[in-house]
Amino acid sequence: MPEREYTDIIPLLKHLCIAMQPFANSRNIKLDFNIAEKEIRINYPEKDILTGFTKLICAIIDYMPDDNTLYITTELIEENNSRH
Repeated sequence: MPEREYTDIIPLLKHLCIAMQPFANSRNIKLDFNIAEKEIRINYPEKDILTGFTKLICAIIDYMPDDNTLYITTELIEENNSRH
C-alpha cells in the first residue's frame, strides 16, 4: 500500500502568489499573502494542490475589477468551526 503524501500548503501558496504577481500586476491587482499558521499539512499530492489553487486564483483575478487587492490568508479551522 502506498504511503500517504502529506504536503505543507503554506510554502506552496506563498511561492504561487509570488509567481502569479506578474499576472495580477497586469490588471493592477495586488496579491497579498498572509500567514496565520506556520504549517498546514494535508493529505493531497503537491502537483494537484498547485494546479487547483492556480486555477482558483486565476479565476478570482479574472473576475475582480482592476485596481483591487486579493488577500490570501491561511488559517486552520476545526470541524466545529473554531479557529485553531
